[in-house]
Amino acid sequence: MRRAWPFSQERTYTRRLTLPSYYTQRLGAEGLQVLAPYLLDPSAENVLRLSDSFKKSGRDVVFTRELTRIDELPVPTDVANVKVDFDHRGSASGQRHYEATFDAQYRFRNPKGEPANMRVNFPLPQGGGTMQGFYIEADGKRVTEPDERGQYAWVGTIQPGATVTAVAHYTVTGSRGFAYALGSERRRIGDFHMVANSSQAPRYAKSGIYPTKLSGSASEWSLKDVMTAQS
Repeated sequence: MRRAWPFSQERTYTRRLTLPSYYTQRLGAEGLQVLAPYLLDPSAENVLRLSDSFKKSGRDVVFTRELTRIDELPVPTDVANVKVDFDHRGSASGQRHYEATFDAQYRFRNPKGEPANMRVNFPLPQGGGTMQGFYIEADGKRVTEPDERGQYAWVGTIQPGATVTAVAHYTVTGSRGFAYALGSERRRIGDFHMVANSSQAPRYAKSGIYPTKLSGSASEWSLKDVMTAQS
């Protein structure tokens, strides 16, 4: 799972392509779609303005596209407190599975000097399984259904310097491993704390982050100012 807390910002991107004469003939016959592999997608929902121009340069033609869009810029998470309880069970066929109850609390703030539209994205856990009771909630607003992008996201206007606490909850039944991705190498988490309780001795993936503390079947991770692509 990954989560992002971005605010919106308007940005303009410029792309220039120098086209030989044979390409201009293709443009006349096939249209601008012949340049599609080299250009930003103009049909995306966050595109505000689009301007195309052609200019002769010797035998070549210089094509310029200016595209203005709303970009979502990630914001550091100040505090993340996560708790997962695993109940391992067997079936009549001898197969093992688990039921995991996930509860998390995240605190972030608006770093800008003006009100900002901010968005909390919460991807669902990967690997299949049956989920129950999923929701994310912040500032008195609860989200239980995906938005038009198919994402589970909370959106709200945050005042300058103000903080918001978002909570997430669900129960999932699975038969394989459970992975929690902290974020990415570009997003910092100031104070990360996670506790995983298990009804049987846990095992850890070699590529993951080993717990900072172990006590029986409880695993604990306490990390400060962390940026990582590991789980």
